[in-house]
Amino acid sequence: MAESAGAVVKGFSEFGIRNAECGVKGENPKFAGVIFNRVASENHYKRLKESVINVPVLGYLPRDLNFEIPHRHLGLTIAEENPIAFASLDKLADAVMTHIDIDTLYKSGNQGIDEKHPHQDRCIRIPHSAFRIAVAYDKAFSFYYEDNLDLLRDAGAEIIRFSPLSDPAIPDAADAVYIGGGYPEFHASALSRNTSMLGSVSAWADAGKPLYAECGGLMYLSQGIRDFDNTLFAMAGVFPFETRMMKKPRLGYREIVLNEDCILGIRGEKYRGHEFHYSEIDEIQLQNADCGMRNEKTERTAHAMRAVLEIYSVRDSHGRETGTEGYRFRNTLASYIHVHFGSSSHMAQQFAAFVKGERTA
Repeated sequence: MAESAGAVVKGFSEFGIRNAECGVKGENPKFAGVIFNRVASENHYKRLKESVINVPVLGYLPRDLNFEIPHRHLGLTIAEENPIAFASLDKLADAVMTHIDIDTLYKSGNQGIDEKHPHQDRCIRIPHSAFRIAVAYDKAFSFYYEDNLDLLRDAGAEIIRFSPLSDPAIPDAADAVYIGGGYPEFHASALSRNTSMLGSVSAWADAGKPLYAECGGLMYLSQGIRDFDNTLFAMAGVFPFETRMMKKPRLGYREIVLNEDCILGIRGEKYRGHEFHYSEIDEIQLQNADCGMRNEKTERTAHAMRAVLEIYSVRDSHGRETGTEGYRFRNTLASYIHVHFGSSSHMAQQFAAFVKGERTA
């Protein structure tokens, strides 16, 4: 790409205007500037820069950096695994300082910082009503909407991180547990060996204490995870089904409707989020239990499934119904769907009210 870069920048800078002309409401995006990547030479940069009109050009990164973040089936290798050598980070930092106008970028980032932010009307945390949420966070679990954690903090939560990989139990101070997504399949052996944590999570759910899990968290709460080699690793066993890895992903935006009251809110509430996973619930196991195939395992599964409710009605981004989801056992709720707490103005407050109500019951 050379002079055509100017056309791309122009298109993005006027995108909001075009939407308005088409009857779609939205503000024109505000650009602090443009930074070009993989630039071959100073002459290449000159041609790129001269093609851009009415948007500041802040610099570039050269092509010869040979800088790449490793990736796998769900995307980039996560930061918790330190995928980039310090020497590579130093090389990147040096290139940024050499070729990019950091001073202008910094000043642009601070413009309007005192203006009213759209989230400033969110409720302010009241210290005496605070509660504590133990959030699973380590190499196996790190996929969270940061907005979710911020909104929970605004609703009065103190976030306590813990590791299902290495800690012996859920923190004693916790009032609720939140297990997000991640790569439990790559750490299934280590998770399975930490039997004290598995027992702690199982006991927590059996006691009816609040627990919310998404995607990888659902896998962790199942009977076990079958990895890509079909090896089964035992998990917490809160839900009476196994999960197994598959070669093709299931992904897309989702809208859910709550059919029952739960930790996320009251019946009839609508929320939005997404799912993106390479695992699935072992339907063969459930079908065998439903068909009455007689063995000890299927009978236990059939009996246990009667205690589990599916409380989400789900639609995809086109409004098509995709079935039911959202598995609830007592006060544990788990799903493959990553729900965005910002999709409702009071979702975090309802979460907080549920936790505090359960804590004082």
